[in-house]
Amino acid sequence: MKIKSYSLILLGLLYSSSFADNTSNIKLESIDIEDSLENYFYNIDENGQTRTISGETSSTLQGTSSTNYYKSLELAPSINVETQDAYALTVDQNMLRVRGQVGDTFSKLSTTIEGIPFGVNVGNGGTGYIVDKENLSSVDFITGLTPANKGLGYGTTAGSMDLQLIKPHNDFGGMLSLGAGTDSFKKAFVRVDSGKIADKVAFFISTSDMENDKWKGEGEIKRKNLNAMTTIDISDTTQVELFGAYNSFDRHEYKPLSYAETQSLSDNYSNDYNTQLTGNKFKDALYYNFNKQDYDEYFYYIALNTQANDLKIRIKPYTFGSEGTRYSGSTTTGTITKMISEQETYGVNLDFDYPLVDGKLYGGWWYQEMQSTPPPKMQTVYDILANGTLKFKSYGMLTDVDERTSNSPYMGYEKTVNNTYFNAGLRYLMFDFPAITGYNTNGISSDLSYDDAIAASSGVKNGMKVDSSSSNELLPSLLIEQKLDQSWKIGGGYARNFANPWQGPLWSVYNSNTAKFQAAGITLQDLWDELKLETSNNFELYAKYSYEKFALKNTFFYGDYKNKQVTVYDPNLNLSYYKSDSNATSMGSELEGSYNVNTMATLFASTYYNQFEFDEDILLATNSYLKAKGNQIPDVAKFGAKLGVNLNYDKFVVTPIARYIGKRYGDAENTEKVNGYTVFDLNTKYILQKNKVELSLALQNIFDKKYIGIVKNSLDDTRTGSTEYYQGAPFSAVFNMTVKF
Repeated sequence: MKIKSYSLILLGLLYSSSFADNTSNIKLESIDIEDSLENYFYNIDENGQTRTISGETSSTLQGTSSTNYYKSLELAPSINVETQDAYALTVDQNMLRVRGQVGDTFSKLSTTIEGIPFGVNVGNGGTGYIVDKENLSSVDFITGLTPANKGLGYGTTAGSMDLQLIKPHNDFGGMLSLGAGTDSFKKAFVRVDSGKIADKVAFFISTSDMENDKWKGEGEIKRKNLNAMTTIDISDTTQVELFGAYNSFDRHEYKPLSYAETQSLSDNYSNDYNTQLTGNKFKDALYYNFNKQDYDEYFYYIALNTQANDLKIRIKPYTFGSEGTRYSGSTTTGTITKMISEQETYGVNLDFDYPLVDGKLYGGWWYQEMQSTPPPKMQTVYDILANGTLKFKSYGMLTDVDERTSNSPYMGYEKTVNNTYFNAGLRYLMFDFPAITGYNTNGISSDLSYDDAIAASSGVKNGMKVDSSSSNELLPSLLIEQKLDQSWKIGGGYARNFANPWQGPLWSVYNSNTAKFQAAGITLQDLWDELKLETSNNFELYAKYSYEKFALKNTFFYGDYKNKQVTVYDPNLNLSYYKSDSNATSMGSELEGSYNVNTMATLFASTYYNQFEFDEDILLATNSYLKAKGNQIPDVAKFGAKLGVNLNYDKFVVTPIARYIGKRYGDAENTEKVNGYTVFDLNTKYILQKNKVELSLALQNIFDKKYIGIVKNSLDDTRTGSTEYYQGAPFSAVFNMTVKF
């Protein structure tokens, strides 16, 4: 893929198309979501179970980050967000937990832009943040009760998040945002809006450039971004939107700690990759410039919104993809592995709604094809020479991955009868897992391109070929909410959610142990066909109370998780491999509230309790059981709390926030204990001229607390000694100036 050139060409076409003249001279009235929410910094007056965070609040919560829209969710109970540094220019694996579920976009978390799925995170890289916070009008998030028409993508057991964009403005204007901070952080963002052209066409284009040094060790992280959108009013009832985004990033990795190193955290807090080459290849595998990645990614959609009488129809074809390389060192072999991965995705979502019997009937059909990792298309292994150069050694993997297909019709009905609201829906999900072919690389003695390596291969590697397989699920949902009086609401519901199983680890295990599997008469296809979608039955009961300046919500939740993908021991093979073979149960409670003290101050707080445990022990490769039954899932704190206040005085806005995360464990046996921590952040803003000029200062971890933030494990059954731990980012500060014209 020629992502860079194609992206720039397409983005150019995107906004230049705004001068098309075959449209009617019609105005459509727009709705400014941000304005409608600007008085609710902490909003728990949700629509059903959809939490909406305004663009203004989202920008404040992102703090020192200018890109991390996941931090918009940070105040909500049962949601824990941690990043490897304060600036978060790229996505970190395992940085998000929602009611204990890992929020990875390849498996458990649905992330969409205007209802359309976009890039997925695979392994330790491959995606960044494709939209700048300045282009977001709001963020919608659903935790457990996913309606039938939401949650498109590869999973919803960790919830679904939808980013709403600030559309092109009716008047000509623009925005310039400049920032600087600790660790040599630098940011420049600019957006220009055309205003309405001939009363029917408008567009915007924005670009940003950001970078920072790592806060420990050597290396840096860089990100460049380009967004553009065109809206065309065809008639009173028809509008077309075109949106495109291009994002690129280069980053040096942060080195994780072992559990033993976390026990002397003060001594090891700045432990990172080596900054000098030594001539010893086993030590030089940890050289910082041998542990890095770079990716380019794109996302485009066209949305046709039209209406026939009372029937509203939306058709949204889209495409997204990425390509890049990741380098990682092995101290065991003294080698460097270069992984090349690509994603190419095409899809369309057709949805409608129609007023029926004083309610709304809605439905649609989502279809998507993705050709992507995992497993990676090519891994190349290099020896490290004494002078620090790399010499080709072998191929670790060479694969051809077919399309991964999603096919999903859905329908539902929502209505309010007197003071009772209900929303019932049904979605049918059909997943076709890809056919994959692994190629024999024996005898290839030189470093070739992917196509040349395929041509030089002696053919398909023995046993390393699988046909496509399928997995289908019915996903019903029901939400009922009763308004008792002007102050009280009670509600509850049920939804069945799903998660896409990881296939890459299974492929890798079989690739490394082909002879053992084949001697036992087990083919890779046998294991492939056993992969199942992880499913969860989620139940919620909640009560909301609001009176004048006070609001409170209490939610009780229960989740029954089936077919969690774990490592299981096969006594016939004397090794472990991945399969969908475990169950777990989550139950807990959330409490959140806000109080408007006066026109200048709003207090907000949330807390949660979550018992998320394995239902049974897990059989290990040592022919013994891992004592997991009744143990807390790794990296899931049973208790957490957030507290803050939003202060407005004259032209000043000050928002201090405290976050507490209770103790966690890094392993399923609950022997690697991770201490709880409390972190304080402070976000301030000074409005020089309303809607024109503002200055902001964001401070993260203002007391420089040393703690473990990210607990990284490949799956939730991680055994003792195999977990990686990342230090929480130290004190960080970012100053920003925004000018609108």
